[in-house]
Amino acid sequence: MANLRILDSMEFEPEPEIRRLALRIIKAYPEALGHIEIDRVAFYLEITGTPARCGRRVAGGACFKVRPPFRETLALAGSKVEWIVAFFSAETEGKSDEWLAVLMLHELMHIGPDGKLVEHDIEDFSTVLHTAGIDWAEDRNVPDIIRKKIRLAA
Repeated sequence: MANLRILDSMEFEPEPEIRRLALRIIKAYPEALGHIEIDRVAFYLEITGTPARCGRRVAGGACFKVRPPFRETLALAGSKVEWIVAFFSAETEGKSDEWLAVLMLHELMHIGPDGKLVEHDIEDFSTVLHTAGIDWAEDRNVPDIIRKKIRLAA
């Protein structure tokens, strides 16, 4: 998410519900996400409602790898966090649980088994949406991907 624009005016707070959703997604897709150590991921919600832009579109979420020197600073404070997953309230507020689950799946897919950030683009995400049969823009026909698993592209 190299071109994601986050503004200084945005405020984030830790969000345990987002973490619980991540745990459910990881459990539902162990073949693709089983390598993720949940204690190494911090989950935040942006609370000001300011849209985060990724190019011309508004982002619903983001996944970042914590880089030096912040990683070392966190380690000195006793934190194991290497990743941050954030949801942006401007785009996620009022969305269905199913919609949020698909967004979480997308964000977690950025965490590679080798510990590196997996860059992917909207075409990759559209494959997930197409496979799930989702009308993403309208938050319609979004299946419960936790109960009814979809096939992830290799």
